[in-house]
Amino acid sequence: MFPIQKHSLDGLGRGMGIHDFVNDFIAVCDNHTANGRAKSFAFIFYNLHNSAIRKAINASPGFHRLDDLTGNNLTLFYMHNDAADAYNQSFNETFLKALNVEEQTTLPCMVVFRTYGDVIEDIMIFSVDPNCWDPTLIVAELEDYLKSAMDVYSEQGDISALIALIGGIKAAGKLIGVNEFLKKLVTSSGLPF
Repeated sequence: MFPIQKHSLDGLGRGMGIHDFVNDFIAVCDNHTANGRAKSFAFIFYNLHNSAIRKAINASPGFHRLDDLTGNNLTLFYMHNDAADAYNQSFNETFLKALNVEEQTTLPCMVVFRTYGDVIEDIMIFSVDPNCWDPTLIVAELEDYLKSAMDVYSEQGDISALIALIGGIKAAGKLIGVNEFLKKLVTSSGLPF
């Protein structure tokens, strides 16, 4: 799990500040993929003043259950309590728009995706029950969604070996998307797509 939080003077913490994170989002994804820390990514979007979801995510048992589940398969981004008040609305708006799902979902939700260079693909949206106030049930719901997403990605196969290759393929200065690359690869090999 990857908390997005205010910078602390002592430098402790596994996450980074909101401004750095916004600027370095793709670099964080690339780094986690290249170093085997994640094959996919997810955001939990919620009204950061919703105490049940905040408590579920930030409390020790909930955090550890989600962190253990995601392991090296998925990096789960979430807004840490310390950053909630200052960045609540702008965080949700910025990343829902960046993922191009702002009109397809409402809060609270989880958005799971994969990245290929600077391309975000394979997006899945999961609505979180807004009426649930039990942190244990919220964590169980998030676990179910994460398991479902990881199962879908496992069935689709791991194409991480192609990520480095695709990162170097440019066409008129624009990155070729994975699907386009695979289609061209399969077409040139004579295999049905």
